[in-house]
Amino acid sequence: MIDLVAILTVFLLLLFVIRFGDEPEQYGGQIMLFTVCFGILRAAIVVGRVGDFDALGLLADGLAFLGFLWIALFAWRFWPLWIAALQLLAIGAHFGPALELPIAPLAYAIMRSAPTTLAILTLVGATWLHRCKARSGASMPPWRNWSGPLSRISPTN
Repeated sequence: MIDLVAILTVFLLLLFVIRFGDEPEQYGGQIMLFTVCFGILRAAIVVGRVGDFDALGLLADGLAFLGFLWIALFAWRFWPLWIAALQLLAIGAHFGPALELPIAPLAYAIMRSAPTTLAILTLVGATWLHRCKARSGASMPPWRNWSGPLSRISPTN
């Protein structure tokens, strides 16, 4: 029952981000929604001990890291770099079982879930901050206008 409430809370928070955020927040919310859905689907299909190496989880965290790094390069926001760093912590947590380090299952679970939880809370805070700024009339363009080779892949084109 607690798991269901936690999952529903996460989905509601991410839907808030996707619905009320500006483009960078929406992209971040979509990335986190993919990561959470992928994790739920992976846990339903793949059965294993908590302390085992999780290659699919590593893949999901790696893709999320790359997505937030991409947002950090092009968005006029402070939070994508923070979330990318949190995702890097989640990636690092995957290597404990791979290196066969003696890690308690609870510690491993915290190492894997705490960065994602903090990333979701950061996204919600960033969306709330964006809404407060938008209501006050202060607006900033969501994307940087790079010149040079990066301009070919930036979302402003």
